[in-house]
Amino acid sequence: MPDGRVLIAGASGQLGPSVVRAFTDARWRVLALQRRPEAPWGAEAIALPGEWSAAALAAATQGIRVDAVVNLVGAGVDPGTRQPERLEAVNVGLAERLAVLAGHLGARAFVNLGSGSEYLPSEAPALDESAAENGAEPYASTKAEGGRRALAACAGAGVCAAHVRLFGMYGESERGHRLLPTIVHAHRAGGRAKLSAGFQVRDWLYEQDVGEAVVRLAAALAAGHAPSGVYNLGSGAGNTVRGFAELAAELLGGASDLLEFGAVGLRDGEGNRLVADISKLRAATGWTPRDDLRSGLVRAIAKMQP
Repeated sequence: MPDGRVLIAGASGQLGPSVVRAFTDARWRVLALQRRPEAPWGAEAIALPGEWSAAALAAATQGIRVDAVVNLVGAGVDPGTRQPERLEAVNVGLAERLAVLAGHLGARAFVNLGSGSEYLPSEAPALDESAAENGAEPYASTKAEGGRRALAACAGAGVCAAHVRLFGMYGESERGHRLLPTIVHAHRAGGRAKLSAGFQVRDWLYEQDVGEAVVRLAAALAAGHAPSGVYNLGSGAGNTVRGFAELAAELLGGASDLLEFGAVGLRDGEGNRLVADISKLRAATGWTPRDDLRSGLVRAIAKMQP
């Protein structure tokens, strides 16, 4: 949908740069709703530094009309943002308010970013959107509830909506505590990357592929070509944490002792396998990833700051 207008909440976050760039590359006009006054490259900032209440959101966007709204805001991904009240306020309350805002702004599409961890740990080769949810883990359960409320709010306003469960992302915009930056920084500092044993299987998608998938889905929803509902987003391929780390180390030309496997334990409730079935997203949009794990890692490492 070239020449559309999209409002992106959380454009200055971890996924923001790739999503903004994907929309601008597709000739959308991007409005970035964020706390910081500086807009990401290619976007126009709508700064809202205080509380994102319904009244504040309405005031900040007064007179604006858009074709789509995308919510990238989330609590619980970074350490230190997993307090129960924060998870509830951001993952549930804000997601619902932004869905309501989409209706007020005349949007035809709303995309809410969720997480593959919303599913119960499973040994299934790949999980489709009907798989059982992980209701016991606070981050997962609040993400799922936020998605349900956003879908309901959009249905009431006549807005086509998607709750997108992103299974795993890597790239040059990642926070320093995540797997790839941990390995890259250890290599450049001449140290060792302290990792888990690394036998858990995960589904990783390069951040630029994430951005392109969000654009394709927003356009399909706005055009009435994709039904509202939950969509999985991933590569559709599983790789162990150990395999990911070893490939990154190889591409960095790192020493054999760069990776210290078993130095840290797994997070509570972390399952052995989490891989996405992306057939629903592919059928609705025709999207497939451009990069496999090797080519994506090559691109990400080349762009990471020394």
